[in-house]
Amino acid sequence: MPLETIEDYLRLGEHLAEIREPFSSFALKHGYKLEGHVENGSWGYYPDLRIFKRERIIRTIHLSMGMDESGKKYEEFFPEIHYSVFAAAWIDDFDDLVRWSGPRLLIDRIPFNRLVENLSAHLDFFLGFAESVTEDYLIACDCTNKLNPPEE
Repeated sequence: MPLETIEDYLRLGEHLAEIREPFSSFALKHGYKLEGHVENGSWGYYPDLRIFKRERIIRTIHLSMGMDESGKKYEEFFPEIHYSVFAAAWIDDFDDLVRWSGPRLLIDRIPFNRLVENLSAHLDFFLGFAESVTEDYLIACDCTNKLNPPEE
C-alpha cells in the first residue's frame, strides 16, 4: 500500500509501540527525552524514535526504519524490516553561530525483530559512545558548520 497520507505512515509505524516504552524508560533513566517521533511529524513521518539530552553537548540516539535494497521506503511492515541505530554528539554555539561536530556511530540494516531482542545491548553500547564525547574532543575535531540565528 503506497504511503500517501499521514495515516499511512502512522500505520507503518504501529510496530514501534513494542519498543516505545522501554526506549522511553531508558531515556528517562539516563536524562534523555523522547522527541520528534512519527506521531508529531517533526522529523518527518517515516517510522523512527529519537532521544536527546540537551545540555552544553547535545547527545542523541535514533532508531530509524531503513530503506529497501533499491533505496525506496518500505510501504508495509514485516518482522525483518531493516532498522538502523545511530548516535551522535555536538555543540550548538549560538553566540558564534557554529555547530561543533564529531564522530557518529551507526549500525545499519538490523532486522526489527532482532533489534527488539537486543534493544538493551544496543542502547547501552550507543549510550556509552554518546556519553564519552567531550567538549574538548568536539573542539579538537574542528568539524564546524554555520548555524542560523535562533528564532526569537
